Amino acid sequence: MLARRLVAVSSLLAAASACAEPLTYHLTDPAQKYAIDVVFPTPPPKSYEGAPATVILHDKASGRELQRIESQDAYATFTEKGDQLAINRAPMYGDQSVLFFDDFNFDGHQDLAVRNGSEGGYGGPSYDVYLFDPASSMLHFNAAFSSLTRDGQLGMFGADAKAQRLYTSSKSGCCWHQQATWAVIDNVPQMVGEKIEDATAGVYAQWPMLPQGYIQELDRELVDGQWKETSRFVGPYTEDPVMLRGTLNGKLAVDLWWQRQGEAFIGEVRYTKSGSGQPIRLIGEQTEEGKITLHEFAADGQMTGHWHFDERTESGGGRIGRWLSGERDFTARMSAVEVPVSSVSLGPGD
Repeated sequence: MLARRLVAVSSLLAAASACAEPLTYHLTDPAQKYAIDVVFPTPPPKSYEGAPATVILHDKASGRELQRIESQDAYATFTEKGDQLAINRAPMYGDQSVLFFDDFNFDGHQDLAVRNGSEGGYGGPSYDVYLFDPASSMLHFNAAFSSLTRDGQLGMFGADAKAQRLYTSSKSGCCWHQQATWAVIDNVPQMVGEKIEDATAGVYAQWPMLPQGYIQELDRELVDGQWKETSRFVGPYTEDPVMLRGTLNGKLAVDLWWQRQGEAFIGEVRYTKSGSGQPIRLIGEQTEEGKITLHEFAADGQMTGHWHFDERTESGGGRIGRWLSGERDFTARMSAVEVPVSSVSLGPGD
């Protein structure tokens, strides 16, 4: 149903564009102060595309026109009903609204941000921010607040009235992310904190012995005019444990599990009907061919065997592998089941 509605809206826009008649949307703000017309003199050819627009603010009570704001590159994003523009909607990687109303400078008055272009990070939305001036009862463009939506920022910033802080996000590729915190000082946003998560090659160039799969977290906070920094490594990233039960050569009963933690694989094996039945540590890696090799270590540190599994799973999640120790070479036939896991085994990923 939603897809059909969006198609209908897109068709409406295309038809309106073809006949070059203005397209007008009627809105109101969260404070119920304005009756708003958003007018596209020449409508965009389809939904979510940019076109020049005029935002006309009327006094909601009297209908008197108060102010006009121009955008050379506004974007039309629609509600599910398909009959009006959505406001104050800011998914980081989705379609953000053309209008945002909030108290951006925390002076007790509602301000306005208007979509004008795609100068944010990765061609994302950028906004012109207008602050309300009580002396003139008008909204005035503010370059400093507008810049928080440009130069790599991921769209419209967030505002927390209780904490009196603004929040922006930016990134570089898959492996570098920043969240910044801003205070408003003398009506100018100033960064007072940031958190950076870095898993880029530069981290591993600086720390060549660091295993793959870790992230360096840097926290910076402005305290009494001085930046205080703390840095730590977190991770490694983990995958859900693989848990198997089966036999070696159809006779020796075993429970086995492993979990990927960064580039390393850790796990345990229990010989459930022979020996002590206690868990034996497994440590391994994945080969370039995609096979998983797990080395079996006794409590005294002696390597007692090696397990080899293809990355490919059998029907139902089972696997066929091999166990090797000296001249012994056994076939492992395993089924996916829940098996016991020692409470100290999972480490960072538990």
